[in-house]
Amino acid sequence: MCVQAVSAASYVTPLATILSAMLGGVLLWKVHRTNMVRAAKADFICAFYTVLEGVYPRQDLNRKIFESLRNSQAGLNRAVAIFRFYVPKSKLKKFDQSWETYNLYYRSCTKENQTVHLFYGEGDGPYEKLCKRIDEVLSYAKT
Repeated sequence: MCVQAVSAASYVTPLATILSAMLGGVLLWKVHRTNMVRAAKADFICAFYTVLEGVYPRQDLNRKIFESLRNSQAGLNRAVAIFRFYVPKSKLKKFDQSWETYNLYYRSCTKENQTVHLFYGEGDGPYEKLCKRIDEVLSYAKT
């Protein structure tokens, strides 16, 4: 009966191969995830800018921005719903709050509010406030 001594070196190669394959898989997943997040951010920003093309950020067209937003709210809601999956969990609650703040503000802003501001002009106007809210929502995609 022959007993062969098994050396530790015979286990090193298969173990190194398995570890390097696992490391490669993890790195590949991270790169893929990063690319998906980048694409989602670009799509989210593009959805807003497509809707606001020609009216944001231009002071002279401040009434048209509200009309554009009202006409395309469904597309923006879709973009937010898709992008929401890519917002980090630590920022998700604030993202939802900023989207809700934007939604409530733009729905409450009427032609009367805009006209009153034109006559009295105190503080930021409806257009400036809306731009701040849009910038706040888009800031989650710009980080």
